[in-house]
Amino acid sequence: MTDNQKLIKQADIVFSLLVRSFGLCQQCGNSNPKELDCAHLFRRSNMTVRFNFKNSFCLCRLCHSKAHADEKKFHNWAQLLIGSNVYRTLKKEASMIASPDWKEILKSFEDQLLIRFQIYGSKDLWIPIIKSLFVLRRMIASIFRGAGCSAPTEDGSYLQKGR
Repeated sequence: MTDNQKLIKQADIVFSLLVRSFGLCQQCGNSNPKELDCAHLFRRSNMTVRFNFKNSFCLCRLCHSKAHADEKKFHNWAQLLIGSNVYRTLKKEASMIASPDWKEILKSFEDQLLIRFQIYGSKDLWIPIIKSLFVLRRMIASIFRGAGCSAPTEDGSYLQKGR
């Protein structure tokens, strides 16, 4: 498994935990945490929107399977939820080819964790998210160091060695 594949796998774990921290199915209201999935509007194979929170919804397994069984209906529902402009932007971004910007993805995850903590307060569910996020941050730092970059600075940026 390549370093990039390892990062994607770990980022998927963090992203899914963050999306499922919504706590209930956005379609039917099911709140059983063991039945909640992270459902992507535009498929996960589209790396430009794979980790975009506007491209994902917390759905129970039944609603998730229905969503992919009738993609047109799912897209119509999502477009109503997120708005036509956001939907069009996501659709355009999903058609682009780009490598993941790991620093931007990490910042997005950390921002979402902070927002969720402010909304929902202290809960046990943050522990696995924080642990998974910490692992991802260490992996990114290790790979950047291997590519001639130093460890992350306080603001989360990475400096070239020797600067």
